Amino acid sequence: MTESTALPQGAVRLLDHPVARRLLASTELARVASVAPDGTPRVLPMLFHVAAGGRS
Repeated sequence: MTESTALPQGAVRLLDHPVARRLLASTELARVASVAPDGTPRVLPMLFHVAAGGRS
């Protein structure tokens, strides 16, 4: 997408982009990392399931 055709963050049509489709079809886990108040690291694995022909 170019700057002139970029969709706003959160637009549902972003899911139709080829990169989004490839990531949603992937079996790779996403990971969200943060640091707890006591300074220890936290890593949360995330997995998404997209129903055939739809979004979930």
